[in-house]
Amino acid sequence: MTATLVVRAAAGAIALSVALIHLGRMVRARRPLPGDVLHAGMAAAMLAMLLGLMPPSSQRWGSVAFGVGAVWWAATAVRTYVLDGADGRVLVRADAAIGCTAMAYMLGMSVPARPPGAMAGMAMSPGRWTLPVVVLLGLLVATAAATVTSRRRPATAEPVVLGCRVALDAVTAVLLTLA
Repeated sequence: MTATLVVRAAAGAIALSVALIHLGRMVRARRPLPGDVLHAGMAAAMLAMLLGLMPPSSQRWGSVAFGVGAVWWAATAVRTYVLDGADGRVLVRADAAIGCTAMAYMLGMSVPARPPGAMAGMAMSPGRWTLPVVVLLGLLVATAAATVTSRRRPATAEPVVLGCRVALDAVTAVLLTLA
């Protein structure tokens, strides 16, 4: 087994675990929290990407959905910052916006694109270390580190949720670099 296959298998196991944890939380809750819905959706999309089960049309719609999610989470982070100042909730929402942006980028860039005159089925690869990948990786690491070390975590941040956030950031980093 190659190292890449082992890393993909580990990332898939983490994504499956996170999806199941958040699906369980959504079933138990009367009204699912947006963070649970986001984490379950992200983990399921990551698992489908790792297993190669996502057709191009689903990738396009997933990219649009995560793009809308990125805008929504960024807007809530800015709104929280303006209304309440810099507290732990701003960091949580900013991390969600960055995660959604990374998902939209990965899904959008993995859709096969044909330049004019290209043969059918010829996909263009975005490359592994493009500027967006480097920026997204930097932001993921920064928000994960700030979340873990922050003394101003929101009261609703349970250890399992924080662990899931850091785990999803790690799987996102793996997917961004192994694209």
